[in-house]
Amino acid sequence: MLRHRSLEIYDIDYLKNSFVDEAFSIVKKYKIDLIDAFQILSVKYRKFSGLKGKSQTLFITADKVLAEAAESEGVSAWYCVSDPPPD
Repeated sequence: MLRHRSLEIYDIDYLKNSFVDEAFSIVKKYKIDLIDAFQILSVKYRKFSGLKGKSQTLFITADKVLAEAAESEGVSAWYCVSDPPPD
């Protein structure tokens, strides 16, 4: 990918007011850390967030509350401590 210059970096503007507001809303709603809220939002709004099925990004965490918060926010999540691995 690097040789053919087809690699691109997609960055999210974490300082955008609407993004920060949504992150704080998630913190308050699920009682999680701000950085965890930003992780959820980065998966939720990243470049390929519209993919479905097996192509969808999977949020993997060993934090059950974080996995539940991600799922509630529409992000496919796997709580890797006790949930069976996804197909």
